[in-house]
Amino acid sequence: MTSIDLLGGPMARRERDRQRRVGTRRGPRVQGEQSSPSGASGVERADAATVTEPRAAGTAGTVIRKWWKPAAAAAGALVVAAVSGVVGSFLGVASERNEWPYSPPAEPTAQELAAELDGRFPSSECKANYATVFSAPIGDSAQPPIATVELRKGTDCAASWVWVSSFVADVVITKTLIRKEQGDLPAATVEESDPINTVSGPGRESFTEQLYSPACVSLEVSVYDAAGDALGALPRTEVCATP
Repeated sequence: MTSIDLLGGPMARRERDRQRRVGTRRGPRVQGEQSSPSGASGVERADAATVTEPRAAGTAGTVIRKWWKPAAAAAGALVVAAVSGVVGSFLGVASERNEWPYSPPAEPTAQELAAELDGRFPSSECKANYATVFSAPIGDSAQPPIATVELRKGTDCAASWVWVSSFVADVVITKTLIRKEQGDLPAATVEESDPINTVSGPGRESFTEQLYSPACVSLEVSVYDAAGDALGALPRTEVCATP
């Protein structure tokens, strides 16, 4: 009796070949699935590019082709856009300055500073930061002084003014501050006469308007009683000082 190899015979081999062919066939494509150019399949995503084309003659509808955008390329596009925006903003700011590098405005001239500061009572800026560059008493040296005179100068504004504090009441104090012509800086004079009716508190103080004084100024002060008689004076004195 001849034995038959059911596993290795011709019929068995044909059956195995048929099963392999059936197993490698693709089934129906799932709705929403498509192939990428490389042949891989996947489900439609938001970052897929879509192109719609008419079908060939004799067919109905349209052909929809989709493919994936590489993630790296999309990220690169965002980076380029961001850098371009920053560079554009920087160039825009530079162009508004009309020049690059930026140059600060020129310092004001002596004439401009004099026009701004002369003939005004000491501004808050000058009064907030000042130095007493000259001080002297008024009166007979054998008697207590009737007043004290100071020349004050702003450390930030370079303007000077005369300040007087009286130790007697019912007097009139006349104060004069003089600036000589200095190069482009014109000559100027301020004069104030104030009645003093008290010897306590701010009421006993008297001061002049200010003058821009980068170099020297002169001051003189006189004290008169109610009848107009002189009680004492500081003769004209030139002071050259920086605070």
